[in-house]
Amino acid sequence: MKTFITLSVVLFMVITNSGCMTVNLSATGYDKTASLTSTERKFTIVKHFSKDMKSFYVVLNLIPLSEPNISDLLRDETTSAHGDAIINLKIQGETTLTDIAIPVVLGVVGSALFPKGGAFIGGLVGARTYTVEGDIIKYIE
Repeated sequence: MKTFITLSVVLFMVITNSGCMTVNLSATGYDKTASLTSTERKFTIVKHFSKDMKSFYVVLNLIPLSEPNISDLLRDETTSAHGDAIINLKIQGETTLTDIAIPVVLGVVGSALFPKGGAFIGGLVGARTYTVEGDIIKYIE
């Protein structure tokens, strides 16, 4: 019976941990053009990139501890490819298996260390994965 209650609490924490949150993804520090679509100017695609970034939250994902720095990522990718701009930019947020494992493991460890209510430790920290991808282009003069 104790195992059933612990598993029920952990499952409850996983379900509620995937609830509401505020996400702020900004690229205001990126000084070149970044577009969700293409451009009318002639160009050559010099590189396609796809990078995963993590953000961490506390208290049922309500308070952000860290948010991905999109500006630095875009600047680094453009600089390394000697590009002029980014087109077809796409940012996808998802909760991966690793992201789910964090509160589950914390809940299981918490309930092992503190049998009366320790499973709620699983709701203290959560994670989310963001995949940023796009095409770096060089304009043809």
